Amino acid sequence: MYICIEFHIELDMQINSRLTSFKCNLRQVKPFALSLVIILVASVAICSCGDNSNGIEITDAKSALKAHKAFLVKTSQMKETDIKHLVALTKEWEVLSDTLRNHIQPDTVSHPVYGRLVYEDLQDSIVNRLENIVDAEVRSFEDVVAVRDALFDQPVDSMFRATSIEVQKFFDTLDMAQVPEQSKEEALASYSSLIKSYLDKGIKSKADIQRFIRSEDIVFRSFLVHLHELGTTPLKNLTVSTEKVCGLVFQSGANDQMPPETPLVYMFMRTNRRVIQNAMTCLADINDGRVTSKSEQAIVYQWMMMKPFFIMDELSLSLLSDKQKEDVLKLAHELPSAAAKLQRGMGWSPLPMEEIPNEIIKELVISR
Repeated sequence: MYICIEFHIELDMQINSRLTSFKCNLRQVKPFALSLVIILVASVAICSCGDNSNGIEITDAKSALKAHKAFLVKTSQMKETDIKHLVALTKEWEVLSDTLRNHIQPDTVSHPVYGRLVYEDLQDSIVNRLENIVDAEVRSFEDVVAVRDALFDQPVDSMFRATSIEVQKFFDTLDMAQVPEQSKEEALASYSSLIKSYLDKGIKSKADIQRFIRSEDIVFRSFLVHLHELGTTPLKNLTVSTEKVCGLVFQSGANDQMPPETPLVYMFMRTNRRVIQNAMTCLADINDGRVTSKSEQAIVYQWMMMKPFFIMDELSLSLLSDKQKEDVLKLAHELPSAAAKLQRGMGWSPLPMEEIPNEIIKELVISR
């Protein structure tokens, strides 16, 4: 069964502007982001019994534990703080952890040299050390992209690769459609009317999915033209209705008229497109002066620009087009200066933008 997952941020402009703790909000994002990870490809179990970087031969739980402790010592003595070295350490830790779990399951099996508390204490110590390495320097959003791309580099199953090539050709045609000139009210009415029509007639085939995504992309781009005007415009009903249509798309994969992965790939690509469209619209609105520090959307715009950096899992990343990757890099480069424009003259404490990349990187590292 596929569960419909709709990213509310592209429509929901009601985020509380009085954000008092970034770290609290980021921690709240983590389970949401993790809920998006649908395991489609069997994980590669790293159960090597070969030598690790410290020359310790891992053959059983005792030697695996010894290698883990040696890794902690190494990280405690580490002076290098560059991103490439951080990625290498994270991957080494992942291998050691997988190998250790292969020899003993601390939550279910009692072992004379290795208990649950030993495991938890050791893992916590390594997490703290890796977080300290991250915090040894002020990281950038470009660093976030580099770390995420390096850590989420598992190959996509051939079944999804073949489907994604076909689906990408469809998405490449979407920008050819003209967006009608509409007022804010007309754009919202068009969007609501389209969603209602698909709730009434349903979605049952790949052709239906394509028609929905093509039509919705036009009204969504028309909607984005007025993003800076929305303010406190209530959009909950539209968001809920859109979620229901997404549910119909996912359910269409169970009717044997198409491979079950087809609607999944279409919807993940749709989400990638919308999240990045949102972020790039926000960037353009700020650069062109349509949204300023006095605007009630100032905080919301900062969050929407950050969204592409901490919502994506392995499958989402693998489905990004080359143009989308370029947009994310452009966003990473320009986001700090755009946010700085919004933060000048704010009547409340701005988001600690310079701290956010460090926090995102720590989440990426410790969630491996």
